[in-house]
Amino acid sequence: MDIALGWFILKRGSTRQWLWHNGGTGGYRSSMVLDTGNRQGVVVLSNISSGHRDAARIDSLSFTLLQHMASETDSP
Repeated sequence: MDIALGWFILKRGSTRQWLWHNGGTGGYRSSMVLDTGNRQGVVVLSNISSGHRDAARIDSLSFTLLQHMASETDSP
């Protein structure tokens, strides 16, 4: 994983990459993941705080949704 201008760059195989950024403030948490190769993206907005015990699930949800979208795009 690399970091560029606050975005995490996740390598997906040898040719694909996802851009990811997350954050939270005062009772809210968000995550955004972009698949630049497929021109798809997911934004998840929530009303749980960054300190909430389930806050990491927001990131997991965004990755799962984009992975599902990518598999739908790749299938014939």
